[in-house]
Amino acid sequence: MEHHGKKREAPTARTEEQRKKELQKIKVYRELEDELRERVARGAFNERRTFECTKDLLKANPEYYTVWNLRRRCMMAGVLTSTAEEEEEEEKGKEEAAAASRAQIDDSYLSEELEFTLKLLKKFPKCYWIWNYRKWILEQYILRVPKAAACGAWRNELAYTQKVLYQDHRNFHAWGYRRYLVAKLETPALLGQSLVEDEFIYTTRMIELELSNFSAWHYRSRLMFRVLEERKADDKVRAEFFQAERELIQDAINCGIEDQSLWYYYRFFMAQALGSEGRPTIIPNMPAEEKIRIIEEEIDWVEDMLMDGSYPNLIYPYEAMVEHTLALFKLQPSAKDVREQNNPKYWLVKIRENEKNKNTKRWDELERNIERQLATESNE
Repeated sequence: MEHHGKKREAPTARTEEQRKKELQKIKVYRELEDELRERVARGAFNERRTFECTKDLLKANPEYYTVWNLRRRCMMAGVLTSTAEEEEEEEKGKEEAAAASRAQIDDSYLSEELEFTLKLLKKFPKCYWIWNYRKWILEQYILRVPKAAACGAWRNELAYTQKVLYQDHRNFHAWGYRRYLVAKLETPALLGQSLVEDEFIYTTRMIELELSNFSAWHYRSRLMFRVLEERKADDKVRAEFFQAERELIQDAINCGIEDQSLWYYYRFFMAQALGSEGRPTIIPNMPAEEKIRIIEEEIDWVEDMLMDGSYPNLIYPYEAMVEHTLALFKLQPSAKDVREQNNPKYWLVKIRENEKNKNTKRWDELERNIERQLATESNE
């Protein structure tokens, strides 16, 4: 059997020696749990041994989120120095060297924590709690060390996500973490400048590595409007941007027609480009005639794909045709009477034929939505 393209090896029977080793590991783990509970019960968060207990438990089980919280308490109670706010009164009248010394101590401990979690991530790259704890460590950098040093730590972390995502392009934890890092780096507490252009280029690079990278396409969808705004793009620049992006997603689909993530982005992009209720548009001043021309070109492109007949049961192109013909109807109501392929209902019938009795409720809802939109436009 294969899992994500990799063959699973059949489990082998454990030897008696292996079984004894596993039982010993469980025994040690339980003893660590008991020791940590006892230490927590008496509030020994400032004792080094308590801190070490959390480390040993997390190395064995990084999903143990309660222990991550206890490790935070140990850091605050006995490992890290007081924050600048806590020391504000004491700082008055003291030499700056004292504050610098505290920052240096904290920097050292925080770096050790990043190194500790880095080793865990190499073994457990999709463990949410490790990523979550690293966020907390980075927040401590902002509170405890000079701005330049904090920026350096955050930038290094951004570079680290590139390494992770190069090895596993679809690690959604790493993608979410990267978005978090960028959002924070852009604030006055750190860089205080936009990284949107760099990130947009990064999504292009990641898509070129793997077309079916849903996370990269999703991130791109969140960046495009900021890119245009920060470029102060006029109608001409926006039209050029639209055409380049249109060619990119069409080329991607031509190479991977069965990839659901590509069709999701394609449908999202066309909706943003042409406009729909409650959504911004890439080209807000696009004339209706130009929209009609583009929709008709997209209809021809998808129809040609369907006429090829290589993927008769693929549902994604049919869903796109429903949306395209609905968009055309809103701009040119008479279009659906010119030929049956311009009627959204025609493509819904095709969907039902392909799906047979699957997803009936979904297609019933789509039919009601089509009827509602057709009726609304007819009454206006």
